[in-house]
Amino acid sequence: MAKIKCFSCGYIGAPDIEDDGESGIWWCPECDSLYLEILEGDMTDYEKIEWIHYAIQEAMNGNTSELKQAIGLLEDVREKYMKD
Repeated sequence: MAKIKCFSCGYIGAPDIEDDGESGIWWCPECDSLYLEILEGDMTDYEKIEWIHYAIQEAMNGNTSELKQAIGLLEDVREKYMKD
């Protein structure tokens, strides 16, 4: 299970997850914020790509705080293919 940090209230721990039929929507169990940083956890490549997609959408709406995390996730996925 992933460990998150909430940018809104500072909560650190496991996220609440709602099944959306794909990878799930994560939010803070303390304040219901969606503004989270993933601290650790085993994410699939699909979950990483979904997070990157979310970060790009947020940036398009003016919230660029997720882009640094998204770049790190993109590098993780990309490294698998660069080694081949």
